[in-house]
Amino acid sequence: MMLLPQLVNAFDELQLTVDSPEVELGQPLYISITARNIKTNLSTININELRNDFGVKVIETANKSENSTITQELKIELYPLQTGQLVIPPVMLERYSTKPVRVNIKPARVINGKIEFSSSVNHTSVWQRQQVILSTTVITPSKFAKLELDDFITRQAITQKLTPTQEALDNGKYKLTSGWVIYPINDGEQTYTTPAVNYRLSGTIQRKFYPQNISIQVKKLPSYVPPLMPVGKFTLNSMISENTAPGASSHIRSIQASSNSVLPETLKAISIPYINNSSITSGEMTRSSNLENKHGSFNITVSHHTPISFTNSGIHYLPGFGLRYFDPVTGRIETINIGIERILFIKPWLKLVTLILFLIVFFLLSRIIIKHINRYVRRQKYNYHLIQATLIAKSPEELHKILNQYAGNNQWGMNMTLTHWLKAWNNHRTEPAENIINELSDAIYANRMVNNPSQLELNKKIYTLLNT
Repeated sequence: MMLLPQLVNAFDELQLTVDSPEVELGQPLYISITARNIKTNLSTININELRNDFGVKVIETANKSENSTITQELKIELYPLQTGQLVIPPVMLERYSTKPVRVNIKPARVINGKIEFSSSVNHTSVWQRQQVILSTTVITPSKFAKLELDDFITRQAITQKLTPTQEALDNGKYKLTSGWVIYPINDGEQTYTTPAVNYRLSGTIQRKFYPQNISIQVKKLPSYVPPLMPVGKFTLNSMISENTAPGASSHIRSIQASSNSVLPETLKAISIPYINNSSITSGEMTRSSNLENKHGSFNITVSHHTPISFTNSGIHYLPGFGLRYFDPVTGRIETINIGIERILFIKPWLKLVTLILFLIVFFLLSRIIIKHINRYVRRQKYNYHLIQATLIAKSPEELHKILNQYAGNNQWGMNMTLTHWLKAWNNHRTEPAENIINELSDAIYANRMVNNPSQLELNKKIYTLLNT
């Protein structure tokens, strides 16, 4: 019968010591693992158990020999992931084990208040290449505090840092946000050891906050999904502009694909179809990309620029096309489409002829318009002159003459009787004039003034009428 080797607590052979039983969140515990007369190299010891509650940073290993005793030492910094009572678990090398060590983790504090740290992940079940965002938040009373992120190193995913941001809160504190974008590559249950969020103040890193390690269930993409197909939605925009470069194609067609969730490498790999037919030819396509990383998120924009030439003038139709992507919500391949685009192309010489004809027509119309404006101004000036003349008229007959001149100036007619003048007035004006014209008629044809008004009073009435 085979006997299993017994695990022993031989503390003379393998020991773990800690420099302090109590620290604040973000501050390190300095531990030392010492192995005496153990042949296995101490640097190969499995310390993964430490990562369950601590961020781990290996500082150095050292060996020394004294009085036939070979001593190996491994120094490590442990950064607690949370506050409260934590246990540094035993570590093993060969058949030897260390003792568990209990430590107390207090909330982080500075002179003028408390520092709060938290983290969250937006998805725990995703498809391969689907975006996951690990967000971190620090609430601090220090206005000049900054965050710096360590690299998120893993073979299981593609990662991207988010640019840290700062927001002033109403309570006088400041909210600092940062994080990482994660695109899982391997399928299955994936556990990621998170890197540090460095809290920098006065030029030095004063704290290292580690988010809780995250576990994500990654679903395998169907076999019919190509390796570079985008996973997630994106937008397509098309714009056609004239090419101002001399001797080049007449137009540039620009297709822009944008997304704040798609893996940038897959968006860069999308293929835009060329256009070649009897009336349209395409030149060599160029591609450019821009990654905006700000305000706690990022947006990738990939632009495809295609020179286009037209063989003849007229309206041309650029055919539409569709690009496929895998929708993580529906679990199916979907298509985003660009519709048929219409463009009017005119050859340069025809443009010149059209421009000349336009300028000629514009010149002729301008002359006609200016002529009408001048005529209107002259008419208004003469109207003003006639209205002023009513105030100095010496007889009813002179007032009748002025009214006829006013009618002629406004193209109502010439040499009109007072009855015809009144009818023309009512056709063009809304102010009632019948009583005044009757008074003028009595003054002329009855050779008297109604109710014996004076000539001056009649002049004022005619003046007021024409001024309305």
